[in-house]
Amino acid sequence: MSVKSVERAVNLLKLFSRQETWLGISLIAQKMDMSKSAAHQMATTLVKAGMLKKDPSTKKYCLGLKLFEFAMIQPDIVDIHQKAAGPARYLSRKTAMTSHLALWDGHDVELVHSSSFPQARPVVFGLLGPKLPAHASALGKAILSSLNPEDLAAFLEQAELTQNTPKTITDLEGLKNELTRVRQRGYALENEELVTGGMGLAAPFFKQNGEVCGAVSLFSIPERLKDPAKVDGLSRQVMETASEISSLYGCAPERMNLADRS
Repeated sequence: MSVKSVERAVNLLKLFSRQETWLGISLIAQKMDMSKSAAHQMATTLVKAGMLKKDPSTKKYCLGLKLFEFAMIQPDIVDIHQKAAGPARYLSRKTAMTSHLALWDGHDVELVHSSSFPQARPVVFGLLGPKLPAHASALGKAILSSLNPEDLAAFLEQAELTQNTPKTITDLEGLKNELTRVRQRGYALENEELVTGGMGLAAPFFKQNGEVCGAVSLFSIPERLKDPAKVDGLSRQVMETASEISSLYGCAPERMNLADRS
């Protein structure tokens, strides 16, 4: 297979999104600027490889499970499930709320794990993943607050502060001020900025070298996070969980990027 063919196959896979989970050949051909026969041939090859799945009734395609298998053996995903999933599950069980884990890849916040229990009132959150807008989520703000100045500046320079709800922070100075508050208190608060009817608390965790790796959060309905006393208690538990995860990554407390926190 030529480099050009590989590039086109990758671009075909990139056509699928949360908004467009199923695509027909006509639309694929149009988006790829190629003939239907060429699009069909490429899609058929990807189906055989398990990277696409075809619905026999609609003749449309979606992403295949082989891609999920590949994701599950990616080292960072393996690491976070080995080191962080246990503490996140325990946090969820202690609080009867949903916990989430996210990783930072240098550009995006990737939701990689969720834990919930029957007593936790469900929140429609999974529909938002796997990528989350860093400026609008507690997970994202926790991570951004712990980036070194150069990486944060690079992110802010190219960031698109899209509005997800009426409460989303969409101006650069507002986001910078919010990140300062996150550094000072040690956790991020999300008040219906990502999705109406959902609030979150998140704290960052760190790799062995002290660089931020990701964040852990609690997510629930606003009624459970409106009381300042409740937020104070839950935020301590989230930060303790984040600290435990950092320790499991081999990061000593003095190496964590917490210099701006009081």
